Amino acid sequence: MKLAPLYSPPPTKADHLFLAWGIDPDASRFALADFMAAYGGTTLEQRGSLPQGDVLKPIFNALFYLAHHVDLHNKLKMMAT
Repeated sequence: MKLAPLYSPPPTKADHLFLAWGIDPDASRFALADFMAAYGGTTLEQRGSLPQGDVLKPIFNALFYLAHHVDLHNKLKMMAT
């Protein structure tokens, strides 16, 4: 079984969206990423990385969360019913 995480990249500021909807990322089992990395598409060689707190938060004013699609889906379904 392959598990693929869904993520809210900082440029979308999705953590603000989650909070506005009343979704607590911690209570919803979203994981806070330590860093964001970029990899080459053909070689998978890491091209660079940025640490979460020191760089990403001040630039985007948002945090980088990882959410498994099942956790996100369950939370949205619970809110809709």
